[in-house]
Amino acid sequence: MEYIPCLNLFDEELDTTINLDVNPKPFKDWKVKEHKKGGQFKWDPAKAELFLHDNQILGGITGKKLRKKIAGIETFNVNLLDHLLANPSLIPDDWKANEKGETCYVFFWGTIYYRPSDHGLYVRCLYFNVGRWWEDYRSIDYPWPCNRLSLIRKPEVLNRDA
Repeated sequence: MEYIPCLNLFDEELDTTINLDVNPKPFKDWKVKEHKKGGQFKWDPAKAELFLHDNQILGGITGKKLRKKIAGIETFNVNLLDHLLANPSLIPDDWKANEKGETCYVFFWGTIYYRPSDHGLYVRCLYFNVGRWWEDYRSIDYPWPCNRLSLIRKPEVLNRDA
């Protein structure tokens, strides 16, 4: 009998490079209103952080106001969201809930959708519930309390020793 080696999937490194420049996959019958490109990005949770605006901590802010407040911050688009949902082992466990034990909704502000049925603007997110990661969305007209977090790129830290 000939020995046939088994492929050990656990030894294979998952390709974590995401093309943040391509147009997002279609979502429902919605139109893409805005899509900020982000180049070829090798996913590393250390290069991202969950952002909470001070007004969210103080009781909430509407999505419209939050959108203006984070306009100068580099946010991720839904190409990363789709990649993470397809590869949930890449999502950090600490994104599941905040310090209060509330479910965290992680939003990808780099892509804004227009829904023709109500003429509203929406942002997609992911969240953890019943043992797995799900996707959802929220109108920017709604309040954004402290468990609605924005995924942003950490600013690159320059190596001062070089």
